Amino acid sequence: MTAGNIDNIRTGVRDDETRQTFQQLRKIFKDEPYVPKSLFDANTILKADTDDTPEALTVAEQSVVGRADGSIDSLPVGTNELLGRAGGNLDGLAVGTNEVVARGSANISPVSVAANTLVGRAGGDIDDLAVGTNEVVARGSANIAPVSVATNTLVGRAAGDIDDLAVGTNEVVARGSANISPVAMATNTVLARAAGDIDDIAVAEDTVVGRVAGGNVTALEIVTAADKIADPGSDSKLPSEAATRAAITAATTAPGKVTWGEFFALTGLMHGV
Repeated sequence: MTAGNIDNIRTGVRDDETRQTFQQLRKIFKDEPYVPKSLFDANTILKADTDDTPEALTVAEQSVVGRADGSIDSLPVGTNELLGRAGGNLDGLAVGTNEVVARGSANISPVSVAANTLVGRAGGDIDDLAVGTNEVVARGSANIAPVSVATNTLVGRAAGDIDDLAVGTNEVVARGSANISPVAMATNTVLARAAGDIDDIAVAEDTVVGRVAGGNVTALEIVTAADKIADPGSDSKLPSEAATRAAITAATTAPGKVTWGEFFALTGLMHGV
């Protein structure tokens, strides 16, 4: 169809080409009749439940368009409902206060969640799991279950299942070569690992904890220079600088003479020789 054909139709000119155009339009409208706009009210869509039968469908408020068991229709969703399919057709599923929708071994259904509970699956279907006062939910070798946590305990796993580990007064939880277990700390001790497992090391008066060359962490006694001279092979005794100076002063002012060996022994302690 050309622009000239359209002008001829408007002005009433009837040539052969225009007649052919009319015949073509008649065939089009006969084979494919148009849908009048008068069918479409507000909030309608076009649907067809059978072939070549378009019709308008009004969509109500709070509804979705879908097909449940028969024709395409407007499916309402009620207040506090989910639209889903349980055992039958698409329908609204009411969800009550403090409920969740879940599926276990059967169909979708609401699951009530009581106060102080978690929703999960232990050995059977999804259900609410009660959590008591001072309890946590954990899974060991069996199913998820609550674990009671007593006063002054930690939750952990030693050799068996997750359980609470009692921590006594002045104890810490540590792992050496075996399993996690509490380690008691006595008065005036520090926790360290020397050659074996983590353990407490007693710290006496005038001692520090450290490690000398070739040894392990241990308590090191702070002694006078004279004591060091008396026991020069001891690596667990460290003379203080003040004690060394006092020993040199005492040795050089004391009656008698200081031998060269004594002098070098004393000054060597000060310079780390």
